[in-house]
Amino acid sequence: MRTRKLLSLLVLGLLLTGTIGAENALVATHRTVLDPGFVKQSLAEEGGYDVLSTAAIETLGGPAAGELNNSEMGVLASLTAEAYSEALLDPAYLEGQTNANIDETYAYLHGDAAEPRLAIDLAPAQASFAENLESSIVETPTADLVGDLDFADTAFPLDTALLRDAETSEAGFLAARAELRETVREQVIQQAVGQAFETATDDQLLALVIANYDSDDYTATEKAREVETRRSAIEAALRERIEADDERVEALTDEALAELETQAVAAVEAAVPPEELDPALVAATTDLTAVVVTGLTDEDVTYNAFTAALVDAKATLAQAIATEMNEQLAAELGGTELVLTEELPAESKQAFENARTVVTVLDRGVVVLAGISLVLVGLTWFADRSGVTLLSTVGGAFVLAGGISFALGSVASTQLGAAIASSDGPIPAFADLVLALIGRVTSVFTGQSLVLVGLGLGCILGAVVLHYHVDSIDHLNAAT
Repeated sequence: MRTRKLLSLLVLGLLLTGTIGAENALVATHRTVLDPGFVKQSLAEEGGYDVLSTAAIETLGGPAAGELNNSEMGVLASLTAEAYSEALLDPAYLEGQTNANIDETYAYLHGDAAEPRLAIDLAPAQASFAENLESSIVETPTADLVGDLDFADTAFPLDTALLRDAETSEAGFLAARAELRETVREQVIQQAVGQAFETATDDQLLALVIANYDSDDYTATEKAREVETRRSAIEAALRERIEADDERVEALTDEALAELETQAVAAVEAAVPPEELDPALVAATTDLTAVVVTGLTDEDVTYNAFTAALVDAKATLAQAIATEMNEQLAAELGGTELVLTEELPAESKQAFENARTVVTVLDRGVVVLAGISLVLVGLTWFADRSGVTLLSTVGGAFVLAGGISFALGSVASTQLGAAIASSDGPIPAFADLVLALIGRVTSVFTGQSLVLVGLGLGCILGAVVLHYHVDSIDHLNAAT
């Protein structure tokens, strides 16, 4: 009879040890990998979001950098792509989107959502994109922005170096305006010389360069030949006569400068036709051109007014680009949210369902194992109806389960760490992050295991105290 009781207690103790060990593992799992709060906190404290940002930059930034370095894209296209990349790859934005999807995923796994849902809210990124683009364009020299525009069919002598000087300082601005006026004045004079040469007769032209010219001294053929022979001298004489009328030259120069703005805006509109782009974007581009041309041709425009108008025009251009891109993306997506799970293949959806089944079993397993543990404790009591036996059996189970769990957790952490450290991952920081997360999980598990050992030792100590207390009572009763 005594042997049967000992065997029963041994079996119950072993079952209780296994149940407590399994319960310990399940509780640790629920406190770590199955707890969205733990996952998010671990990522934040271990720099996980920075790793995700770095990975995104290395994955997406490489191809993007190649596109940005493509000279055919132009400065505006490069700034736009760069600003959008910065908005999408911002660590704070990635953290927010990651946390939201972690919550959605765990809600589905734990049965709080009917369908798995992974989505990216682009609204914050789009707002950040607009701010980034405006800042980038405003800070970019205007010469770089308009350098890709083609003014070859106009009389506008666009010199990006000149424009760069004009935007740098007031002295540079005034010098650039003076240089531009001198360039246009030279064009006016050359045009006037050409017109005078074409409209004057051979006699009038030769009279400019031949002293005491007599038209009867030359035949018509000789006159034509003399005009061609003396062309440079004739043009120089015409130029001297035209420059002598300074008021007329200045008036023609003013007219030419006034005409430049119309020509330049028309050239931009031809380069960015309204039928292909949003009208607001075309208007913003032409407005920027108008500010540049007006500032360099109108002497009434001050340097401060010029730079302020440039900032406003560039900000308007940035807003127009951002609005156009965001509206196009919203039209493609049907909103500002990209739902990743809508296009999941069948095998991925099945993986989600399988994971939910496993998590459901684990969720219920915690309660089931706790119930089994209580039943085993009750059976242990009924097997001997002794508090000493109960405490010592339960204590032994706790110590054994905790000790084995602690050993397994320590070994697993070391082995997994060595395996990951020796692997050649594409991004080393990922390995470091995984190692850190494994360390946090095993730390919780081994910590719980030590608590079990402590509880077990407490139960055993209680059994010893109770044993001597009962013996003392028995001795006292025997003495009386």
